[in-house]
Parts: sequence; C-alpha cells; structure tokens
Amino acid sequence: MGGEVFPSCYPDPSVGGQWNHVAHSTKEHYQVFDVHRVRCGNVEGHPSGSESPVTPFNFIEWRGEGRMKGIKGNKSEYDVVQFFGRAEDRNEPGSEGPADGGNIDRYFFHAWVTGPGGAQISLFCIDEDGDCSTVDPRTISGGNLQLHYSSCE
Repeated sequence: MGGEVFPSCYPDPSVGGQWNHVAHSTKEHYQVFDVHRVRCGNVEGHPSGSESPVTPFNFIEWRGEGRMKGIKGNKSEYDVVQFFGRAEDRNEPGSEGPADGGNIDRYFFHAWVTGPGGAQISLFCIDEDGDCSTVDPRTISGGNLQLHYSSCE
C-alpha cells in the first residue's frame, strides 16, 4: 500500500495524489486516481500530532474513485471502484511490532462498486473487526505511515 493523498492540495491526480493497495491474498491491485481528503485530525486518547515529519495531526481520511485489476493470474477487473481510507501515524520512525502497544500505526481501506438499485457491493476491506460499515483501522505489524502537513492544510 502507499501513495499520496492530496499532496499538492489539488484533487487532479497529476498534481493531487494517487493511492495504491496491492492485495496479495486476493491477487488484486486497487488504484485510486481521483483522491479527495475527507478530514484530518488526532486519534482520541493518543498524543496529538506526528513527529516525522512534524505535523499537528496524526490521522487522515480520504475517499476517491479508481479501478481494480487482477494480478498474478486473477482476471478480475472493475473500471469504476469507490474507495475510503484512513491512515493513522502513531509512532516514529514507524511500527516495530506488538511491543509498541498503542503506538502501532494503523490503516483502514475499503473498496466497493455500486450495484443494482445503488446497493454498495464490497470488493475488499481492511478493518480490525471485518465490518467496513465502521472504521476500525488494523494495526500495521511493520513499516511506517507518514502524514505530511501539506495534505491536511
């Protein structure tokens, strides 16, 4: 997973961002081209801000539209997919596993298509309890999410 959410304060992907999530377990690549920041803020019960880089916020939420393509033999393909994501930057220089406790970075990602009658058909979801109708970001066992202030201005 990775990319930029609203890095230049423009939603146009040529200057405003793109997000990619590769789901190896399902052999799918989700690519968000039309990225819109929903909100930035601080995780309740966790110290405000982030240290690397220094920002007054420690989470960002975004939505957008893009596509899903199968990889590694998966022939699935959707040209129009909706997305919602949340990244929580809780530790510097990143998560080093369970010893970090509540300071482990967290990530939520939901992709869906609109079906008959406007019904939302979930394609992929990363959520702590598996229910994408609530946003419960999963802990990241290793790596580093970074939140830059320019994405939240």
